[in-house]
Amino acid sequence: MIYRFKDVNSNKGVHAIWPGTSENKVIQKHKLSINRKASTAQKVGLTEENPNRSAKHSLNIANNTVLPDVPEKTTFILVDNIN
Repeated sequence: MIYRFKDVNSNKGVHAIWPGTSENKVIQKHKLSINRKASTAQKVGLTEENPNRSAKHSLNIANNTVLPDVPEKTTFILVDNIN
């Protein structure tokens, strides 16, 4: 499942992604299309070691696409342009 949220004061936004199951599933290299004007993308998710902390990783953008691994817990993809 994917939901998109846009910052009302800028072009920044976030894609919220999760498999939509309760099977502890991880989708490897999920193909997510992003806006062609986006120049940065970061994956943010909860860490297994400490569920109260988040981990942030930069993602490579190729052909308006990022390929994050998506675990059962919601993963957020922050982009600098979501329009």
